[in-house]
Amino acid sequence: MAVVEVIRVGSVILKHNSSFMIELAKMLSAEGQSHLFVHWPEQGVDDEEKKSFFDQVTRLNSSYLGGLASYIRNARNLLADSKAGKNPFNGFTPSVSESIKFVLQFVFLVHFCQKLVFNFTSFCFLMRKICTMVTVAWWGTHL
Repeated sequence: MAVVEVIRVGSVILKHNSSFMIELAKMLSAEGQSHLFVHWPEQGVDDEEKKSFFDQVTRLNSSYLGGLASYIRNARNLLADSKAGKNPFNGFTPSVSESIKFVLQFVFLVHFCQKLVFNFTSFCFLMRKICTMVTVAWWGTHL
């Protein structure tokens, strides 16, 4: 029989048999994100949607250095700095990296080569027509 853990997140009582999901819910609550659980259905209702929510939270938690808790704290600090008028990029000078310049040059080169091939193909077609006309004209005068 599965053990069901019960915790209170804000004004909501969560029950689940996955301790990992309970730990994620505790972490979100500790970081002031208990509003995510305000309209949380009872156990057995919309379980697939709840699992999908926790799958997404798990992916987000593992994709940010330090996890979601670090992301939330960093976001709060940046918002507070922005409100205070601080610019985190003050003193930096924007520049275009060499790789972007190379990509743009490569794109231009590809475009140029496509035009060249198209023009060369058109030139060859035109030369063939001219040669055909010259040949016909020559044979026409020498028969």
